[in-house]
Amino acid sequence: MPNTLILTVSSFILSLLIAVPLGIICALKVNSRLDQLLSAVSFAGLAVPGFWLGIMLIMFFSVKLGWLPSGGLQTMGTQFSMADRIKHLIMPVISLAVVEVAMWFRYIRSSMLDVINQDYMRTANAKGLGGMRILLLHGLRNAMIPLATVFGLSSIPGFFAGAVVLEQVFSIPGMGRLMLEAAFQRDYPVLISTTTLVAIMTVVGNYLADLSYAILDPRVNLGKQEVKA
Repeated sequence: MPNTLILTVSSFILSLLIAVPLGIICALKVNSRLDQLLSAVSFAGLAVPGFWLGIMLIMFFSVKLGWLPSGGLQTMGTQFSMADRIKHLIMPVISLAVVEVAMWFRYIRSSMLDVINQDYMRTANAKGLGGMRILLLHGLRNAMIPLATVFGLSSIPGFFAGAVVLEQVFSIPGMGRLMLEAAFQRDYPVLISTTTLVAIMTVVGNYLADLSYAILDPRVNLGKQEVKA
């Protein structure tokens, strides 16, 4: 589990760091050349299979250039070092993050377009608030409400499903590889255990998405106060 969590959490953080600013920029400059270019790239990112991208990265960066290790999480016969671990994670994280970046980019762009012209955005602008403050506190906060549902329902299972294949491609000893090997060897106790754990993670993700509504949407707290009154 720790190896799978390192891979999936790193990919998730990288996906958000890339997708959120690009989605906001394209929403502000809708139908511009940059928006059209990034939208086309996002379509390509959704269409590229993660395992194929991983194989291409191995062939180019490991076989041809020799810059990065082709698999595993640590160089054999050496002590643990953060630099060595990062080198081993670069290609798996990129392979897993490409599809997520494309998906999150499209969701964030669409959500920002829905809220950017709302009345409360114009009211905040009329009050003289700074443009970045309006964009982050009023625009992005409300745009993240539907994204919380997407994260709980699809992102957590999607990350694990992608890790199942990529852990096999990059020879990473994680839960995905364990689950795949248990399926081929008909090791039913291990297979049932890992499947149950994935189901628990999905339920926990849905619960965290519900909790995030109270943070992102102030109307939830107002509704609670009205019920108590």
